[in-house]
Amino acid sequence: MPQSLTQLTRSLCVAQSAFYLTSAGIFVDEGRALLIDPGLLPSDIEAIRDHVAKQGASPQAIVLTHCHWDHILGPERFPGVRAVAQATFPEEARGRRNARFLRQVEEWEGQQAIGRTTPFVIPSPDETVTHNRTLEVGNLALQLMHAPGHAADQLVAYEPGSGALWAADMLSDQEIPYVSHSLAAYERTLAALSALVVQVLVPGHGHA
Repeated sequence: MPQSLTQLTRSLCVAQSAFYLTSAGIFVDEGRALLIDPGLLPSDIEAIRDHVAKQGASPQAIVLTHCHWDHILGPERFPGVRAVAQATFPEEARGRRNARFLRQVEEWEGQQAIGRTTPFVIPSPDETVTHNRTLEVGNLALQLMHAPGHAADQLVAYEPGSGALWAADMLSDQEIPYVSHSLAAYERTLAALSALVVQVLVPGHGHA
C-alpha cells in the first residue's frame, strides 16, 4: 500500500509511496481519471488502481512529468492507457541516459526483491506537449506546462478551479533543489510558477 492516500481537493487525491516520499497524482471527475507519475512499488500502483475503481472511474491518461527512473514505472501496469509527456522526453530516454535509467530500475527493484517476467522498458509517450496544453478530465481542464530546469523535459500540471499545482520535482519541503538540466531554466520556471494562483502545492517528493 502507499504510505498514504490523501484527498486534497474534490478531484485530486495524492498517493505517496514510502520510498523517497514519492507522490502520484489521481485526478478524477465524471467517471474519468488522469494519473500523474503512478508508482513506485507494484503494491503502490495496485492501490492507485483500486482507488480509481472505487471512484467508479477509468484511467484515461497518464502524465509522465519527466524521464527520471522513479517517475516512469507506472505505464506498463496500465496497458492501453495513453501516456503524455513533454516533447523532449524521447530524447531524454535515449543513449547513455537510457542505460543509466534501466540500471537504476534494475538495482532498485533488486533491492526491493521485485520479480519480473519481462525486462523493464522505458515508456514511449503516445502524445507529447511542446510548451503548454490543456487536458480535459471529465469537466476538469488540467493545464500542462513545460517547466525545465530540474530536467529538460519536465512538465508541471495546474488545475485552475482548485488552484492545485503539481510541481513535479520542484518546490519540495524535503529535498534541496536539484538541477540536472539548467539553472537559468530553473529560475525562469520558478518565475513562471510564481504567477499562478496556487492554493494546493504538491511536489513530486515531499508533503503537499
